[in-house]
Amino acid sequence: GLPVRHQAVDHQRHVVAAAAVAARGGAELSTHALDDVAIDRVAERRERVRARVPLRRDVGMTRRARIDIGELCKVLNVVRAQQCEKGEVIMREGEAGDSLYAILEGKFVVTRGGQPISWLQAGTHFGEMALFNNRPRSATIEALERSRVLVMERSRFNELVRKEPQLGVKLMWAFAQVLSLRLDETSVQLYGSVTAERDTE
Repeated sequence: GLPVRHQAVDHQRHVVAAAAVAARGGAELSTHALDDVAIDRVAERRERVRARVPLRRDVGMTRRARIDIGELCKVLNVVRAQQCEKGEVIMREGEAGDSLYAILEGKFVVTRGGQPISWLQAGTHFGEMALFNNRPRSATIEALERSRVLVMERSRFNELVRKEPQLGVKLMWAFAQVLSLRLDETSVQLYGSVTAERDTE
């Protein structure tokens, strides 16, 4: 089977997809609807990381760690939907921020120092570190087309954690798994860059 944190990423994509269906007023959250919103590119990235980076041993992911539909509804109670126009900067490197964004529809580019480093599509999220600290944003994120996101502010997240501590733990665990995967991908990029330099020497 997939390593635990990859399972978490896939599960979290499905949760965001379910949120997209709910936000559009869909009455049914079927497996087919979730699969339609899933992003094939994540699978490609996962395989690339697995091929290049030794994966750490993980604790098994149980059903208790998964976010169910009832819990999803509680999350939806503390988020708001936001429309983004093409070219709109939703997050700017170096500026303060206090919100996490989950992409419902559209595409975004992530830049650092003016250089593109990643692209994000529906089913992914960004800005999660702002829920835990006051550090400036580490990258700029711009909409490549008209898009919709869900926004969770730090104050609402803290409120949710106080009222629903078990759900709060699940969310923080899921964030940790995604951050771990991103760290692995960064390691792959750095490793590839060093290897390329050595090959040209």
